[in-house]
Amino acid sequence: MALNKKTLIMGLATLATMGALFTASAASGTSTTNTTKTVAASSKVALVHINSATLQQLEKLPGIGKTLAESIIKARPFKNGTELMSKVHGIGPKLWAKIRPYVSFK
Repeated sequence: MALNKKTLIMGLATLATMGALFTASAASGTSTTNTTKTVAASSKVALVHINSATLQQLEKLPGIGKTLAESIIKARPFKNGTELMSKVHGIGPKLWAKIRPYVSFK
């Protein structure tokens, strides 16, 4: 199975982001699962189903404005965060790490 350059880069970026989260989690003595649940539970942002959310719901995600929300809607559907990052210009590993606790693909 051949991988194109963009898919490979996006996959590596996702792994790097995950590695950074695990490193930070290990240093603080918490698990990333607990950290993610704590962040989601302590904020005012509701879980957003990325493949069916309205423009207004997407705009409530941290770092997502009208332009990115419109781009997300145009590029649907998405299977996962890697696909979201590869299809929507402006969503990279840093922004994905910021919105991940609030996004569902199911």
